[in-house]
Amino acid sequence: MEFNVTKRLHSPHESQSSVKKQRRVKRKKDTTPIPESNSNTMEARFTQAGCAIVMSSPQAWQQLREGRPQRVGIDTEGIQMTPPLLVQVAYRDARSGKVVVILEAPRGGRLSPDMVALLGDESVTKVFCAAGGDTDALGVPCRNLADVQAIAAERQLSQQRAQQKAAATHSSTSEDAAPPPPLQPLGLGSLGSKYVFGGDPVLKNKGGWKFFAFMKQRPTDLSWPSGNARLCKYAAADAWMTLAIYENMIKVKLLKSKLLKAELKKKRKEKKVGVKKREAGLSKSSLSSKQGAKSASSKVEGKKKEG
Repeated sequence: MEFNVTKRLHSPHESQSSVKKQRRVKRKKDTTPIPESNSNTMEARFTQAGCAIVMSSPQAWQQLREGRPQRVGIDTEGIQMTPPLLVQVAYRDARSGKVVVILEAPRGGRLSPDMVALLGDESVTKVFCAAGGDTDALGVPCRNLADVQAIAAERQLSQQRAQQKAAATHSSTSEDAAPPPPLQPLGLGSLGSKYVFGGDPVLKNKGGWKFFAFMKQRPTDLSWPSGNARLCKYAAADAWMTLAIYENMIKVKLLKSKLLKAELKKKRKEKKVGVKKREAGLSKSSLSSKQGAKSASSKVEGKKKEG
């Protein structure tokens, strides 16, 4: 048997347990922190985009409501607890056009009434990346959801099926058919690279993930999480990237998703209602002007008769 130094081939005599062990080692997450000076990290790109971070407060939620966002990006940290250790909500401010991220650390193991109200609001699309773990940990009803990972996966599979069908029509036998193209990674960094930054790398700092994943109890310090600027930026960047991916999916008309179709249908309906209202207003004004002109002409005719 010939061995390639770049790719190790498993011997037929090698035990299955050793092969499985090697695979487990390969899948182990790399939690080595990425240097802050690296401009390709999600945190660095978050800063470059001019995003703002605010702590959960009545004023912060009032500002969100005044902006009336159609969609918000949501991410959570520490989903080993219910509710999570931290919940991040990103929305685009209507006045400045910049993204604002609200960070909420549930006090006493409860989400704020404002957070619960937002999650249950049908009029606002809640955008997640791999929503399952987040929504389970939130522990409250979440309505009108979109999942950028699911949308991207659906698109990949449809493209793969189309390529397989095209290859099959050009191949005389099934043996000649080319293997299907490999599926691309669907993590937040990979999706951000593809849909937001045109293929430029977006690196996810695993150090922050490790910090939250191994916490066994909620911090009681009132300065949490605002006292740790690096962790705040790490968490906020995830929610911002989730929202940015979804916004760009809409821009490139990624219509394979039923969720996006429903949202665009809703926009078209609102536009039609607006047009009808304007037309109704114009017809009323034109009718009133005609009636005014008619009454004026009748008065003139009456005066002529009197003369």
